[in-house]
Amino acid sequence: MTEHATPSANGIGSRPGAGGHPCADALAPAHTLGPPRVLLVQHSNDADHFPGVVEALAALGVHAQRVNQHAANRLATMLRAEPRGTRPERVVVVKDTQGSLSLYALRAAREAGAATALLMDGILEFRNTFQNPWTEPDFLRPAPADVVLAAGPDDAERLKSWGNQAVATGLPRLDAWATAPRVSPTALGSTGPTRAGRVMIATAKRPAFSDAEYELLVRVLGTLRDTLMARLGAEGLCWRLTDGLSERLGVQNDPRPLGECLNNCAGVLTSPSTLIVEAMLAGLPVGVIFPWENAELWPGARWVWSGAGPRASEDLELIVSQVLAASPDAEHRRILDRLHAGAPGANAAENVARALRGVLEGEIPTRRARGLPIPSHALSTAKLPAHRPRSVSTGAGASRSARRIRVVNMVNVDGSPVGGVMTWALRLARSLPARRPEFDVRTLAVVNFADALHARGFDIDDGPRGTTDLCVLDDLMDTHERLEHLRQSLLRLDPDIILPNFADQCYMGAILARAELEKSHPTRIVSIAHTDSAYYQDLASTYDTFDACVGVSGACMNWVRPLAAGRPCREIPYGIPIAPRPREASLDATRPLRIAYIGRMVEEQKRVSRLWEVIEGLDALLTGDQTFEFHLVGDGPDMDKVLARAGGLRLRHGRLEIHGRRAVDWVERFTRGIDVSVLVSSYEGTSVTMLEAMGQGVLPCVTNVGSGVEQFVRDGESGIVVGLEEMDLMSRRLAELVRDRSLLRRLSLGAYHAVARPGSPVTPDAHADAYADLFEQVLALPAFTGGHAASALRPIDTWRWRKYWCDRPAQARDWCAQQLSALGYAPVETDPPEARLAALVRRPRSTQEPTPGVVLTEVATAFIEPSTFAGLREAGIGVAVAPRLAQDELIWRVGRVIRDALRSGSRRIAVYGTGQHTHRLRVLFEYQHENLLLDKGEPDPFVAFIDDAAPPLNGRSVDRAERRFDRPMLTLADAVERLSPDTILLSSDAFERTMWARTADLRARGVRVIALYGSDAAPSPDAPRAGAHAAPVLAR
Repeated sequence: MTEHATPSANGIGSRPGAGGHPCADALAPAHTLGPPRVLLVQHSNDADHFPGVVEALAALGVHAQRVNQHAANRLATMLRAEPRGTRPERVVVVKDTQGSLSLYALRAAREAGAATALLMDGILEFRNTFQNPWTEPDFLRPAPADVVLAAGPDDAERLKSWGNQAVATGLPRLDAWATAPRVSPTALGSTGPTRAGRVMIATAKRPAFSDAEYELLVRVLGTLRDTLMARLGAEGLCWRLTDGLSERLGVQNDPRPLGECLNNCAGVLTSPSTLIVEAMLAGLPVGVIFPWENAELWPGARWVWSGAGPRASEDLELIVSQVLAASPDAEHRRILDRLHAGAPGANAAENVARALRGVLEGEIPTRRARGLPIPSHALSTAKLPAHRPRSVSTGAGASRSARRIRVVNMVNVDGSPVGGVMTWALRLARSLPARRPEFDVRTLAVVNFADALHARGFDIDDGPRGTTDLCVLDDLMDTHERLEHLRQSLLRLDPDIILPNFADQCYMGAILARAELEKSHPTRIVSIAHTDSAYYQDLASTYDTFDACVGVSGACMNWVRPLAAGRPCREIPYGIPIAPRPREASLDATRPLRIAYIGRMVEEQKRVSRLWEVIEGLDALLTGDQTFEFHLVGDGPDMDKVLARAGGLRLRHGRLEIHGRRAVDWVERFTRGIDVSVLVSSYEGTSVTMLEAMGQGVLPCVTNVGSGVEQFVRDGESGIVVGLEEMDLMSRRLAELVRDRSLLRRLSLGAYHAVARPGSPVTPDAHADAYADLFEQVLALPAFTGGHAASALRPIDTWRWRKYWCDRPAQARDWCAQQLSALGYAPVETDPPEARLAALVRRPRSTQEPTPGVVLTEVATAFIEPSTFAGLREAGIGVAVAPRLAQDELIWRVGRVIRDALRSGSRRIAVYGTGQHTHRLRVLFEYQHENLLLDKGEPDPFVAFIDDAAPPLNGRSVDRAERRFDRPMLTLADAVERLSPDTILLSSDAFERTMWARTADLRARGVRVIALYGSDAAPSPDAPRAGAHAAPVLAR
């Protein structure tokens, strides 16, 4: 049977009785319910904050719809034509005011005149409100919403005192706690420690706001651990610590779901968090761990332990005795009723639904209806740096007063700001002015996601005396707005020299800013080759208008020197602190060997998963009293995987300690105390971590990545070098060091002298002098006039530019034309016909005439041959594609393949694959009528997306399936059975051959299967060919 799923404008569930988790992306046919009046907005990766709300609103006759990041592009359409009267037609509900999706939804609602509501994501807490360095100074005072739905009466009263319209509704995500069955204490006694004697110890998601606070918490929790272990034993404690605290304390977090853990405990001790309410709803007594002297404790609590004073242990014992003896009583219920309006006997989802209906019916007036201004929040995570006035050099190194040469070093920050390039940039900002006062060096951190800075260990001083500036981006800015934000950030800093690093957007912003800065003073771009990877080579060859370049190793120089084509090009390794004398490795073999990995926790390049092979291999090789410590320092996108893997690690001779993100100064101090620094990377330029270790006399143990390693580390003389896949050998070489400390001392001394020798290029002074000489040279030369300046309008990191739609296309088109003109292209034409484009390609070149530029709209590019674009670039024509600037030939080529399939009869296409390859093509799925030449009345040709990991339907309707790009995401079997596609498009370069094999039966039944990369070119002799479609083969 074939089901026809109805495409709609929502990204998650919307029909009565289908509340669903936001990850479920369930969808109701919009035509059966009418336009939604309540939009519940949250990211699909977050825990569900709206369970039961859709159903509760439906029971009140109000149609609600969930919206996640996949449907954010539809928000403006859903809110269009919003009346400006006192009674709103729609309410947009968010669960925070800091995430980019929530802020985007609030912006869209504000522009449309819709009402807004903030459903608090937890209970209010003094420190998080007033002392959190990552919230706005006026956080929630008032909130940028018409109504705030609070956990309980206490929170509602505080919010009202700050100028909010607040209603105590409770938190729907906690409703399950009020109704879940509880396990009695006696039921647990036969299988292990009784519930009556077990205590949960927990901390908030963000337990500390600084390293000093973190260390205080470690000391307090250490006292708690020692006291309670002596009383209850290890089996009597259930640990739920966050932010690496369990590793610091040497305890094991309980990996089970929270509800199961609470069911196995008789009481809870926690730092202030919503766990207080969850535990009390579960019927458990709660004590609060509160060591903060300069803060108030807001959540009501019967027991509070500060961990301070000479009687801290005795106080704790007394509190634990009282907690274990307590049971829910009138005082317990009184406190709970003040904290949470959805306490047992109430339903928070229904409370929320009634409040939202009250907003729609005018019973709860909006700020506009009350004549109050909407709070003037920016409603964006974006932030520009402060204006930095230019200073005058009068130091000893300056022969006369003169304007200092300003260098701006751009460092792209994706997941974590901590990394080798950031460390190098911060050091250069200190060392170069100290050595040569005529230079003023600033580090511009280009932060893609504001959350990247919301953790300990990276204290950016962007105040008036600091040398670091923040350019914080909003990942839901239009592409042109993002680039304009970067351009404006650089203009505020007014540099003479710009060093773009790592990302396409840094290079693009630098080129655009230089065009403006050159009007007032010479401005030069210096490109740094940090690795010999293909990615860096692609960056330098695409954004080829740099004035000079640097390679950090001989291997990097091998590829960057030819690109320089006569421009200044220097090899300058990273400068690192070098100790006056090397640390002396201990000869005591009974002392644990201290090993550390210091770097980003990421699989790509750093291969952190290979560390487990080294650790477990080393542990298996040791005997008797031979021991080691393995320290992990850093943060990154794969940190959660690291923590999960660490939780299952069982070592006989070793101890693992995870320190997380740490400040540069802390890392420098820590490095002096370790014996071995380990790297298992697949490639590097010259590893900053490796050089830093050697500069202290710490032995480097590294994989042979070639670049940088060969110049500084000789295996068996100044370190240990193993092959890229020789993790077992690395374990054996480390085991030798555990046993032979004289070998450790000899190699450590060799490492130190390899970088501290006279004339070493990595000393801070040598490094500063090399850059100063290069900067002076490049400023004395004329600006480079070759290359493709229009590359500033051509992103190549397609995975980073996540916003696949544009809210202001006309503005984007005009902005592109302005920037092409500023870059020197004239005249600039918009959407010339292809014949005109061909004429531009053939035009004779003249050095006397300016080169023209063209702005092409995205829809127009669907009809242009990709070779035409290549011809335009080769002819030097400036090209920009509005509104998203994407010049991705994959989109054009696949669009042509799909149009050919439609012309030859395909009507129901299922796209096999939902990974990065498919995300690159999403413009074809979001704007299919424009890009595939479909008439407006024609049905959507894409019926589903196929993912082998999709949950099976198991009898459910297709409308209840998870969704991708506003369409059902199904297994291959479910897609075929329920939707009967006549065509399968294989959308993956890496897994196409596997997909081709899995669709063999379909091809035998006559279903057309399109293989973009040639998997159908040479099938096995017995492979069925019926229905196969030999598509044009694309380069992998």
